[in-house]
Amino acid sequence: MRIFTTLACLLAPCAAHNTTSRIVDAANVDGIDLYSLPLAAQALASVSIQDMYGAPNISIPPGIIYGNKIDVHMHVVPSWYRTAVPFVGGFPTPNWTLEAHLSFMASAGIKHGVLSMGGRRGQWFILETHSSSAALARLLNGYLAAV
Repeated sequence: MRIFTTLACLLAPCAAHNTTSRIVDAANVDGIDLYSLPLAAQALASVSIQDMYGAPNISIPPGIIYGNKIDVHMHVVPSWYRTAVPFVGGFPTPNWTLEAHLSFMASAGIKHGVLSMGGRRGQWFILETHSSSAALARLLNGYLAAV
């Protein structure tokens, strides 16, 4: 999980200039082959898109600015993951977008939240090999950090 302060992260750049390179470099240092997953390129591209969500590109709904609640259980599901894993535990993988989530936060008066990966029955990381599980965890963490 990553503690996420919506207002602070959207008004000031949260991600480094080149988040994608940082994720790839850190994975290489740790001996994690991100490209052992077929969805790695799409996942890294989505992280770059998250980098572009800076203050000029996204508006913060007033309900967030004036919110007074903290949500300690926010689920995020990257589109690339939903494409790769359309069902989890027999249920459709949820659809999630930053814009829809900000709208929900505004309508509920939520100002801050804790992000985590959404999923049912712990099946997100059950992959064929340890290396592909480590690659998936690194990609998901990089995506959450970019949000």
